[in-house]
Amino acid sequence: MLVSSAMSVALLLFRMYLTGTPSYIFLVWNLFLAWIPYLCAMGIQSIKTKKYFTYFLFGIWILFFPNAPYIFTDLFHLHYRPGIPLWFDLFLIISFAWNGLMLGFISLIIVQQWLNEYFSNWITWSMVTVLMFLCGYGVYLGRFGRWNSWDVVTNGKDLIAIIFHDLLNPFQNIQMLGVTLIFGTFLLLGYATLIALMNINKNDE
Repeated sequence: MLVSSAMSVALLLFRMYLTGTPSYIFLVWNLFLAWIPYLCAMGIQSIKTKKYFTYFLFGIWILFFPNAPYIFTDLFHLHYRPGIPLWFDLFLIISFAWNGLMLGFISLIIVQQWLNEYFSNWITWSMVTVLMFLCGYGVYLGRFGRWNSWDVVTNGKDLIAIIFHDLLNPFQNIQMLGVTLIFGTFLLLGYATLIALMNINKNDE
């Protein structure tokens, strides 16, 4: 993941060199945010004996997990800009989005393995399913509501009010419902496919 992330950053630096503009520099910040759930998951895996700190890392992981697949929505920013082909910018954004998605999925694999120590497999998969749709909702809040993970601390009261309103009146906001369901389904199917491929490799061994 370090090598893959470095390649994405290198593509961005190359673009900045060619165009002399800092367009898409925000992708670096978004990728940094995608690394946070991955690092939290690695921490959970490394210090399982320190339960309370593990629970703290798990809470941070849940909070920042939507930042990993969120980068896919940066495709909204794709349009022709002078000095660089459109196809280059397409590959640039997709490379960052791919890294974010893989960081999220890898972190989820680690967290699910940790949860399997306490719950049965079907319970953890039920938790994963709920998490994916919560993630879809989190992506909606970030992209269309312009909320971010830090707002839980800095503006938690207003954020909670928005969440409760959406939960109690889901059909009043079709965009919210559509993004949550479609993006959540996309993430769940993608993650299930990755797990299936991993199991095939295990069976071949």
